[in-house]
Amino acid sequence: MTGSEDLSSSKHKIFINLYQKLGDNRQLVRVEPLTPSGSSREYFRITSGKDRAIGMYNPDVSENMAFQYLTDEFAACRLKVPRILISYKNQYYLLEDLGDMTLFDFIRGNNFNSTVVDYLKICVQQLLEFQVRAGLKLDFSRCYPQSKFDQEAMLMDLNYFKYYFLKLKIPHLNEHILDGDFNLFSRYLLQAPGNFFMYRDFQSRNIMIVDEQLYFIDFQGGRQGPLQYDLGSLLFQARAEIPDNIRQQIMNFYLTQLDQYNLVNCSKFTDYYYDFVLIRIFQTLGAYGFRGLIQQKPHFIKSIPLALKNLDEVLAKTVIPLKCKYLYKLLLQLLENEQKFQGYSDKKLKLTIYSFAYASGIPTDKQGHGGGFVFDCRCLDNPGKIKKYADLTGKSKSVQDFLQSRPEVIRWLNSAFDIVDQAVNTYQQRSFNSLTVCFGCTGGRHRSVFCAEKLRQHLMDKFDINLDLIHSVIGAT
Repeated sequence: MTGSEDLSSSKHKIFINLYQKLGDNRQLVRVEPLTPSGSSREYFRITSGKDRAIGMYNPDVSENMAFQYLTDEFAACRLKVPRILISYKNQYYLLEDLGDMTLFDFIRGNNFNSTVVDYLKICVQQLLEFQVRAGLKLDFSRCYPQSKFDQEAMLMDLNYFKYYFLKLKIPHLNEHILDGDFNLFSRYLLQAPGNFFMYRDFQSRNIMIVDEQLYFIDFQGGRQGPLQYDLGSLLFQARAEIPDNIRQQIMNFYLTQLDQYNLVNCSKFTDYYYDFVLIRIFQTLGAYGFRGLIQQKPHFIKSIPLALKNLDEVLAKTVIPLKCKYLYKLLLQLLENEQKFQGYSDKKLKLTIYSFAYASGIPTDKQGHGGGFVFDCRCLDNPGKIKKYADLTGKSKSVQDFLQSRPEVIRWLNSAFDIVDQAVNTYQQRSFNSLTVCFGCTGGRHRSVFCAEKLRQHLMDKFDINLDLIHSVIGAT
């Protein structure tokens, strides 16, 4: 018998002994290893007749102590987490067996029907319970490996991305300049409120469905941090492939629920949201690079194109293009190089619409081919000069009514629509995959926003294409 076989046999015996301590009639016990996770933890299913439990072995005692503390605290708050049935030497645990159905499996089998949407809404309701109701009571000094998602922790994730993904794809980069951008980015993120519980890996594989109830697992890496990170982890999980309209619907529902706590300004939440989505994508790409590109594990390799697609979707919505020019350049290069990955290209035309202020410059063409249009809205009447509209935006009904009452605005918009329609038809005929349309005005808040919103609605009604709307100044999409 080899050393590894001997150790495995020893683990089995320990789990059998623990299991038999739970009841007198648990004599015929079977121990089966479960599919390995991406961590050093090992899981087993222990069964005896109709009774069963999950065995967890983890040599990292500090992590286990954090897991046990968080489990007890969440259970005290009546949150649905698996019960710890018995433990041994802070390394061996028997846990409540929640079965095999994850939310991820359910999503993949039900194509985002109404039940999936309902489950996602329950998820984010429960997420707020973890983040706020339980989070404000926790002693974060007992978390592991870090008590807080501070700048040190952020830089660890950013460097993980750099060394295990970015440098594997772009070997000859300037680390000194890149590290400067990482510092700028992390300092920006620190401006968001961060005194809540950050689950760290809140995604559909860590959510179990038992008798139509949701249970939550793998929170042992949680720490004090911002709210945005976990919501982004769920909605931008690469292999879940949640459609953008569902993401927006769930995010809006989350904000409605968050508003009831009266702790965070929802507009402040959205100011930082996509930046935390981005650092989450960086962290996952680092993991995919290490587990996939280095260790050659197929599951992680297959996830890379989907994570890059998410990166492409959120990059322009972050501060990176404005504050971290070198990092932005590298990410554009990365996306350009990786578009040849199987499964990454989208057959539909993707049209990106921007509103912007001329003082800040015309938005950068991410695709690099220069295809698209820039429309100057400064020739239209400016509602921003009227006192009652000055603090509003082009998304406000009163501002829209003002502009729509001007015949010259309608004529101008229709002309813009005709130009864009012709381009969309031609691009589709030639199987081109991207087009950009920009509307600019003086402040980037009224006329440009109004026109961008109207074009999106016009294109949604007329074409089967993928649309992305980015308001560069007001920040909401």
